[in-house]
Amino acid sequence: MQVYRGMDIGTAKPTVSERRNVRHHMIDIVNPDTNYTVSDFSLTARPIVDDLLCRGVQPVLCGGSGLYVDSIVKPMRFAEKSSEPIRNALKSIAAGENGREELHARLAAVDPVAANRLHPNDIRRVIRALEVYELTGHTITQQQAEDRMCASDYLYKIFALDWPRETLYRRINERVDIMIDEGLEREVEKLLDQGLTIDLTSMQGLGYKEMYYYFIGETTLDQAIQNIKQGTRHYAKRQLTWLKRSQDVVWLDAQGRSPDSLANEILEECKYNG
Repeated sequence: MQVYRGMDIGTAKPTVSERRNVRHHMIDIVNPDTNYTVSDFSLTARPIVDDLLCRGVQPVLCGGSGLYVDSIVKPMRFAEKSSEPIRNALKSIAAGENGREELHARLAAVDPVAANRLHPNDIRRVIRALEVYELTGHTITQQQAEDRMCASDYLYKIFALDWPRETLYRRINERVDIMIDEGLEREVEKLLDQGLTIDLTSMQGLGYKEMYYYFIGETTLDQAIQNIKQGTRHYAKRQLTWLKRSQDVVWLDAQGRSPDSLANEILEECKYNG
């Protein structure tokens, strides 16, 4: 979500000072009304990674969604083509009574593994899975399984900070409170004043979609804040699930550790393993 201009607080972008100290890439590269996909991210970021490596600079991927990390470090085929007519037809079904359940049932008929993984309310991914199948004749589960069989183009290591669950959730709650204090409400209001709507990818980001429903009167501000905290906790659980499925993750005990201490352990681990 940090690719979007004007979305600073809710995405916890590095500050201007932090960006002066360490060069950051892939920040503020598109407007928030752009439908920026993981395929777009991969096509833009991989050449940057390759250029850095050619110049002897070690790239560091920081964050976020496991899919986006995989799109860089692992070979992934993307259905580059999309079909607006197919997508719009599926969206029309979703908008109808019981439409989400109907689309989920349709996905279950052709790709039960994906249907089991995706909730009917995760309509964007359900529609994408159906679109891929209609465009290619292959399920998204088949594509992902084949991708996993391929070797990576890079030597890489994944490091994960390991927090006690109660500490992790407390830090998430505090982080959301800080975002509210820093002006998340006003940031979202400015985006809505620009005409952004909930169907845009940018407005599906944590913090933004919950505040959207506050602004249209479906929740109170306090409810929106609690929903952001809950959504972020659920997101963290999904991140942990993705990390625990990977065999090549180095877990770092973060409790009571300084950033410098953690950084030094990462450097030693990389040095030791070449």
